[in-house]
Formats: sequence, C-alpha cells, structure tokens
Amino acid sequence: MRAALPLKATNARAERAEERARANALRAQIDELNAALVVANAKAERALAEERQRADRLNEQVKALTAEVVRAEKQAEAAVGRAERAEAGGDAERARADALRTTIDELKAGQALMTEMHAREAIPAEGWSVAESARRWAMTGDDSLTAAVRGDWHYRLERPGLEADVRAETRFEATRDAFLVDLHLHVEADGAPFAERHWKERIPRRGV
Repeated sequence: MRAALPLKATNARAERAEERARANALRAQIDELNAALVVANAKAERALAEERQRADRLNEQVKALTAEVVRAEKQAEAAVGRAERAEAGGDAERARADALRTTIDELKAGQALMTEMHAREAIPAEGWSVAESARRWAMTGDDSLTAAVRGDWHYRLERPGLEADVRAETRFEATRDAFLVDLHLHVEADGAPFAERHWKERIPRRGV
C-alpha cells in the first residue's frame, strides 16, 4: 500500500486548484469585457462618423444659404438703385413739365417770339451720333423794361461705350433795376446723373 500523503500537501494542491479556477474565471471575465469594449468602440466610431457626416451636410446647407442671402442682398441693392434712378428720372420729368407749364403761361401772358433749331450728325460705321436741339423764347409783354428771354438746349452724344445727355435751361430777365440771369446745367452719362451746376446772378442796370 502507498503511504498516505501528508495533510499539508493535500491542502496545497487544493489551494492551487482553486487559484487556477479563480484565474480562469477572471480571464473569462476579462475576455468578455474586452469583447464588450470592442463592440462599444465600434458603435462609438460609427456614431462619430455619422455625426461628422451630419455636420458636413449642415455646413454645406449653411454655405448654400449664405450664398443665397448674398445673392438676395445684391438683388435688393440693384432693385433699390433702379428705384432711385427711376425716382430721379421722374423728378426730372416733373421739373421739365413744370418748366414747360411756366413757359406756356408766360407765352399766354405776353407777346413772344419763339425760334427752334435741330441738328444731327452720325457716323453709322463707327457707331457715333450727335444730336442737338434748342428753343428760345423772347417775351416783351406791354413793358419793354421787363423783357425776358428763355432758352432750352439739349445735346446728345452716342458712341460705343457711352451715351451722354447734356441739358441747359437759361432764363434772362430785365427789371427796372437789374438784369437777372438763371442758368441750370444737367449732365447724364448712360442714363445716370453725372454732373449738375446752377448759376444765378443779379446784375444792376446802372442806367442801361
């Protein structure tokens, strides 16, 4: 018969067996945790990729909307510019109509002599043309000391790259004490105001 193992040796083997079992259980738990970590990392990467794609789409939408806003602002500025030019043109036409009404009233009030001049030259091959027109009214009424002369002059130049309009309105009046001169010059380039000047003088007659 074999001799019986000492009690201490038996206990040591049992303890080693328990430690191995415990270690195996810990390894199994670690493997499970690693597998769960791999799954969690994969999910996080997918979620991060989706968020990046969503952010990229939002950035593209923001860029498109910003460009649309810029276009809308430019169109609004252009519309305002057209409206301002149209309003300025309307004011000029109203002023011209008022001047004509004043002239008609003056013609009705006194004896008047009117002269007109129209001229036009053109070089069609080069796209040039020049037109000029003028009107002059001389009015005396019943008093030769209060005579008046009124003139309207229009010059138009057309050439490649430029359309220019020059208008001058002149009024010369005589009173018993002075000569009154009023001249208004207005220049437009391509339909837009370019320059304007107004002269108004009072010259004493000094016995003239």
